[in-house]
Amino acid sequence: MADALLCRVNGDAVAAGRRLGRDEFTTATFPRAEVQKLPENRLREITRDMIKIIFDDIGMDVEEHSECFEATVQRIIASGFWKEKTLSRWGGYKAIRREVVVCNGHWQQEQRTCVIPAPSLLVFWAAVNMRHSESNRRDEASQYIRHLQMYKHLNVAIEIYAKHKKKFFVEIRETAARPVVTNRLIHGLPVVECRMGFGNRMGIDLAQMDYGLLLGEDEEVPPEPKFEVSEEEMEEYSPREREILEERLSNGPMEVMSEDHFGEPARMVVTYVQITREEVMNAAGDLFDTLRRPISWAGQNIRPQVEEWINDTNIKLLDEGDRNYLYLFCLQNQMDEWTEKL
Repeated sequence: MADALLCRVNGDAVAAGRRLGRDEFTTATFPRAEVQKLPENRLREITRDMIKIIFDDIGMDVEEHSECFEATVQRIIASGFWKEKTLSRWGGYKAIRREVVVCNGHWQQEQRTCVIPAPSLLVFWAAVNMRHSESNRRDEASQYIRHLQMYKHLNVAIEIYAKHKKKFFVEIRETAARPVVTNRLIHGLPVVECRMGFGNRMGIDLAQMDYGLLLGEDEEVPPEPKFEVSEEEMEEYSPREREILEERLSNGPMEVMSEDHFGEPARMVVTYVQITREEVMNAAGDLFDTLRRPISWAGQNIRPQVEEWINDTNIKLLDEGDRNYLYLFCLQNQMDEWTEKL
């Protein structure tokens, strides 16, 4: 009874032209029945309001990135975004799943983050965090996006969209004031240099916003979902994408590639052990208390402590602030292997 009343009240407000609040775009408060009553121009207004809220939340200016903003609005309208409650049944879902599956294949080969175009990522963000579309076991795209932590680079994807509208690889360069689309290509996609946390003026941990949930400090990074592509789906990819995916499928979930962008990468088998952020920080002892105070570095020889603690697993579980301090320490102490990875 209460839900029905809420829907009716909200529906009247929508029809009357009132701007919706951030909690009024959900499938519960703005259901399909209300959507179908609206003319397209009103639905477009509502869509624009929703995307503006997302831009505000992540500290990006709509006017400065109007091309990306308009492309996102158009994609939502054209894909039937408002008509489905379940993600995997939504008309735009299949195309985004294809994009993230290829990114997962790239990550497996290169051990580098590959990100889908900004409008795709924004639409999916809206579906999960604003529309609260339901996920089910067929929803592999959400799992891949979360596993690859693509939202961490959402601001970068928006920033470069006017120059580059396809997928891209990320390379962290703290000296980059703004993201730079370089001429270097990996699998035909450009490498974008950017600093950690670019554009995140609100201090939101974008990597943890999937499903509208904030991970606690002791929660694990989401495990890699099972990787599957049917023969029928494989036909929809380009020849180069099929080659990447077939390689990925043949390797299985435990196979990873060492980094080699110009030749055949050597293979190695890695056994994954789940470890929490709390365990990683406990193992560091007081190391990060010192790292968070750069002024104290000169008076303490903490390099041996850093060298003992640092490894690929530990740095993946660091929050953005501690990662930045560690990066600066490694940069200052010429620990080049780790500055590249951080």
